[in-house]
Amino acid sequence: CEFPVEVGRHIAQRRTDHLSVLLQRLPAHQVFAERADQVLAVRQDPDYHSADPLAYLLVVLGALPYLARRRAPLAVLVAAAVPVVALIELGYPSGVLGAGLFVAAYTVAAWRGRRQILAGAGTVLAALLTITLMHSSYRQVSELGVNIVLFTGAFLLGDAAKTRRRYVTTLEERTVLAEREAALAAREREQARQRAVSEERLRIAQELHDIVAHSMGVI
Repeated sequence: CEFPVEVGRHIAQRRTDHLSVLLQRLPAHQVFAERADQVLAVRQDPDYHSADPLAYLLVVLGALPYLARRRAPLAVLVAAAVPVVALIELGYPSGVLGAGLFVAAYTVAAWRGRRQILAGAGTVLAALLTITLMHSSYRQVSELGVNIVLFTGAFLLGDAAKTRRRYVTTLEERTVLAEREAALAAREREQARQRAVSEERLRIAQELHDIVAHSMGVI
């Protein structure tokens, strides 16, 4: 039976659309609205130490690029990834700043082509490998695998949103074109009707002229 399948697809599509709209409309300042001490909340881990002015500076440098998230998503992803890697390498927790990279990855996939998506994926992979190789707390295959899965999901979701947006745009363009063609066809029918009326009037006038001329000739 196709009905349950179609209903399932519809529900899944609606969930994807709602999440895509939420991520697209999420202002950059909301991601970093928490205080810096919350962003740099120290884990109960000896590998991390308390925040200092350098950590706060890196947080600011990592947050500022998101102001241009829509205009230059790939550049934002690269610029935001560098402070996150630096925070972790220097022994600070990345906190919300690291989570913002998922939004940046989503934006690249949602608003740019395949080349920039691949470049963004390469940037993310390079950052993850750098952290994994140089920081002891991340030297676990499971940690790397989880991050790769999460970033892959962000890229796929962004690409799905872009595909959906293009599909809707195509439907709108087709609708506009169909309306224009319908309006043109209506005008052509109206012009044909007017020509038919004019020709009929001309024919009647010609017949009347012939009748009058014949009558005058008889007289």
